[in-house]
Amino acid sequence: MKKNVNTTKLCPIIQSKLNSNNKDILPIIISYKNNKNMADGKVSSLSNKMSYELPIVNGYACEMSSSAILEMNADPNVEYISYDTRVFAVMDIARKTVGAEQVFKDGYTGKEVTVAIIDTGVSPHNDLIYPTNRIVGFKDFINKETRPYDDNGHGTQVAGLIRQNLSFVF
Repeated sequence: MKKNVNTTKLCPIIQSKLNSNNKDILPIIISYKNNKNMADGKVSSLSNKMSYELPIVNGYACEMSSSAILEMNADPNVEYISYDTRVFAVMDIARKTVGAEQVFKDGYTGKEVTVAIIDTGVSPHNDLIYPTNRIVGFKDFINKETRPYDDNGHGTQVAGLIRQNLSFVF
């Protein structure tokens, strides 16, 4: 990595890849302090691939070379650059942490309980709508869609976990 690079705006994974003189194109998420629209042209011109606009974090998911990442890092309007990767949750740890096993031992089954999920949405997956539609309500605060959908997949996964574990109350 070049000297005098502000590393406080780079996640440790990006720092490591830049330090190793990695020549690969890296999947990143760029978050802006304020008006990201000022940087639209710069991001698209430096990106090998634009993946998504991310309004919640005021940024973009894209792929860039090391030199392009360093150029974006020098932009005073850039708040943070993270490595874009899949994230996984491990239920064997989470259930113990939130005390779900004790709830089950206390005799709670989840019968006649409605669960509200505030997440990325929910797709009408067969496991959730057959033989009975379990999606009883849907509200999209971002795109104002009225039909259930999930443009990320996380909310549907959460709904599937709840469906799979109906005998547990989370």
